[in-house]
Amino acid sequence: MLFVARGSLEARRDDWIKVVKAWFMVVDFVADPSHEGEALAIMARRVRLPAPSYAKLMSGTRLLGGEENRRRFHATAGLDSVAGSSETVDRFNLRNHVYRDTVAVGPYFDSSLVEEALAQPGVRAPR
Repeated sequence: MLFVARGSLEARRDDWIKVVKAWFMVVDFVADPSHEGEALAIMARRVRLPAPSYAKLMSGTRLLGGEENRRRFHATAGLDSVAGSSETVDRFNLRNHVYRDTVAVGPYFDSSLVEEALAQPGVRAPR
């Protein structure tokens, strides 16, 4: 998830769209089997782990590309959507007295950056 302060989004929307586009490029790079060794080396170096150790972590990691981001924003209920899973967490937190009042999660999610990034040239949405 990427969270952006409203003021920053309003002031620098084009820059945030570039960030989203860059994320989709990263996902495509990591998902391409011909880049597996290079991608592992880059990510492992960043967290100061040997590549084989990082490869074990990646086996349980799922990176969402453009089309899957789009689907996860637009699914409406259950754990398959951002809003649906957040509502499930909200109910759990209420039931377990983590907090007292429900949290309206809808206002925190905005798929427009994903939509705008996917609509621009040079961005694929294969996943």
